[in-house]
Amino acid sequence: MAFLSYALRKELSQGYKPAALVLWIGVPFLVGALITLTASGSGLPRPHVLIADQDESLVSNLLLGTLALAQQRQLVEVEKVDFDQGLDKLHREGASALIVLPRGLGTALLGDSSITIPLYKNPAQPILPEIVEQALLLLAEGHFYLRQIAHLPEPQPLESPLSTALGSGPWAGFIQQAGPLTDKAHRYLLPPVIQIQDADTQPQTGFALLIFPGVLLMALLFTAQGTCDLYWQERQQGTLTRLASTPASLNALMVAKLMAASAIMGAALAALLLAGGLFHQIAPVRLLLALIGLLPVGALFYNLFMAIQFVVPDRRTGALVSGMLTLPLLMLGGSFFPMETMPPWMAQIGQWTPNGYAVGLAKDILGGRFTAAGLIGSILIYTLASALLWTFLQKRNQTIARGN
Repeated sequence: MAFLSYALRKELSQGYKPAALVLWIGVPFLVGALITLTASGSGLPRPHVLIADQDESLVSNLLLGTLALAQQRQLVEVEKVDFDQGLDKLHREGASALIVLPRGLGTALLGDSSITIPLYKNPAQPILPEIVEQALLLLAEGHFYLRQIAHLPEPQPLESPLSTALGSGPWAGFIQQAGPLTDKAHRYLLPPVIQIQDADTQPQTGFALLIFPGVLLMALLFTAQGTCDLYWQERQQGTLTRLASTPASLNALMVAKLMAASAIMGAALAALLLAGGLFHQIAPVRLLLALIGLLPVGALFYNLFMAIQFVVPDRRTGALVSGMLTLPLLMLGGSFFPMETMPPWMAQIGQWTPNGYAVGLAKDILGGRFTAAGLIGSILIYTLASALLWTFLQKRNQTIARGN
């Protein structure tokens, strides 16, 4: 026990240089920060449309309501202004376009006369004002074809109390003309041919949150690979051979190395979880459970890379083989791209890699979709796999210490 304590203090104080720690933690942190900032931007630019309603009619209010609905869906930014105020905002505040709804708009659209809707575009924006113009043209086309489909006849006098009450204004003609239109639309509206169903009832997860578990596993892989490389210092200096001839245990040294590596990986995970939890507003209890669930994964990675060092002839070959293994694991396991964005066949392979399975576990924990049985089962699976590798490491370490 005394030698284990001494070896652990030695590993933590002398074995790991600060520059290496910064590299192991900093690279995943930097990658995650860049992806998060890129994916969490303002998104696609939206046209800023100014509306000057000079008609104040039912039709103009319906148009404003339609634009308000588009604004709720984050398709456009709408602002109702006076005409003079709109021109000032168009030139000074960088609005995309100013639409003027002229007087008589409602009467013209409900009757047979034509009307012009003035559109003022911002010349400093080459694309967004064109989008607004095309949208207006689509509305005009839709109104034209609606009239063609309706084939409205000439208004006829209405001999009823209703016609007497409405008089001979445009409303009387509109009410009489609406009859043929509703007859033709009856088979499409009652019942409706097209039914709208919200197929996606789950909240959408942002790209930055999807990539966050992969960044955690990237930190574990880098830290495990880097800590295993330190094994070659003692092997090349003959420490293992000298230790084999003393009462001290080689297994105690290996346990100390595993404990030190686990502490470093735990610190890396804690730092990334804290930063990601604050940014994504994840509950602290989920962050703690993610730390507990991923620490056995880090131990498995350490034993895996250590097994590579035990079978290769020299340090250079060990670094090469470890690097060749790390890159495919990062790509398939969801550290560079979320599995949701991969082709199905690639995502299927990635889910069964050691880090890909752990990415799924981390997503369930951070998203609150895990169960206690699933978490405990995953911890047992990684612990069992790590124990099997540990058995191989013990036997191989004895062989290397004897000079075989």
